[in-house]
Amino acid sequence: MKKFIYILSAIFTLFLLSQTQDVQAQKSSTLSENITLNIFPNPAQTNQDINFIVNVNTNEILSYYIFDFSGKVIQESTNLKSDSFKNQIEVKVQITEKGMYFVKVVLVNEDSSSKKSKVKKFYVN
Repeated sequence: MKKFIYILSAIFTLFLLSQTQDVQAQKSSTLSENITLNIFPNPAQTNQDINFIVNVNTNEILSYYIFDFSGKVIQESTNLKSDSFKNQIEVKVQITEKGMYFVKVVLVNEDSSSKKSKVKKFYVN
């Protein structure tokens, strides 16, 4: 029963996170068609560097938010830009407690102000 409640809460949290996208983002063709978000290692150990790599265009600004299982924001950073010669942003974070976490990345196009987001889960053992 405890496992069922745990899974149900995870599904509900993912649903809530996915509903925060702007309707405009679904119509935007100026942003990357798909956000590529790689998380490694997954699962990670506590206090181990966890890498998030996001592919971006030169006119996109990245913000990320890390949520714990209850939906509380653990870490966040906004207004990250890639170098002019790179089309990706790499972020290193450390989590001190075991559990399941979610990372939400939001890309904003500087020219049109349209948004696109993606949510992925990762584990810390």
